[in-house]
Amino acid sequence: IGKFAVATLASAVALTGIIKYKQKTTNKRTLQITCAQGGKNSGKPVVIYGNPWEGYDCVYPDKVEYAHRIFDYITKRGYKKIGYFGITTELRGRMLKELIIKAGLPFHNEWFIQFPGSRKYGEAAMEQLLKAPELPEVIILHSDLMLGGVLKTARRHNIRIPEDIALASYDNLPESALFYPEITTVDPQTSLQAEMLLETLIKRMNDPQLPIQ
Repeated sequence: IGKFAVATLASAVALTGIIKYKQKTTNKRTLQITCAQGGKNSGKPVVIYGNPWEGYDCVYPDKVEYAHRIFDYITKRGYKKIGYFGITTELRGRMLKELIIKAGLPFHNEWFIQFPGSRKYGEAAMEQLLKAPELPEVIILHSDLMLGGVLKTARRHNIRIPEDIALASYDNLPESALFYPEITTVDPQTSLQAEMLLETLIKRMNDPQLPIQ
């Protein structure tokens, strides 16, 4: 919930708890403003989703496990030259790089393209990759949101998917099934995460003295 949404809700209803999405770029001041109607100072519990934040209950995906799962999947199918489109400095990107190097597979910086994992960057990332002197056998996308732009650029350059370059991704968004060819995508189990968020918030509401989870 954004800071303005929190303020509006707080003026209209008596909030009993807040679930806040924390991006890696969320700074401490932003969090304090957003949670001004909740948290320790007001006695209203706050649960953070997306990334850990010291002093708050948090629910977030295991990005190390994500990286291992997709790396194991593609290497068991014989792929050795692996590229990545996404935030390469984020834990998922760093872990993929570490796994590639540890396995003795070829790693090239030009195969790891730094772009946010959103819709508009798939096309730009693919265009940048195609300038490399050698191409990877498979590209892992930070999110299914990039898929449309990647496929569009591949068609424009007569790159066959998956014959020339295979794709794998994260998020298992419903819209990913609309593209052809369909690609392998890691399911983050969003329903389970939603259940964990509500369960954590209710536990905190019932017992404010619980240890941080």
